[in-house]
Amino acid sequence: MERTTVVLAGATAWAGSELARGIAAAPDLALVGAVSRAHAGKRLGEVLGIARLDTPIRASASEAPTQRCGRTGGLHRGLEGVID
Repeated sequence: MERTTVVLAGATAWAGSELARGIAAAPDLALVGAVSRAHAGKRLGEVLGIARLDTPIRASASEAPTQRCGRTGGLHRGLEGVID
């Protein structure tokens, strides 16, 4: 099954953390990046207490997908959704 790749802005906040859990559990979604200025440089699972969630947290949405997806073209290459 092909999965839709997603970057979640505000991933460590109250609503965003619940969205992150839902996206991570969905078989058709791949959480490839998270945005949180306060937690940039950490792993999302570390912040949310979910060991299996290895998504890197970046300070801005433009940084997030290029790090995980191995793409160099920014948001428009390989990324199918940004949730803010």
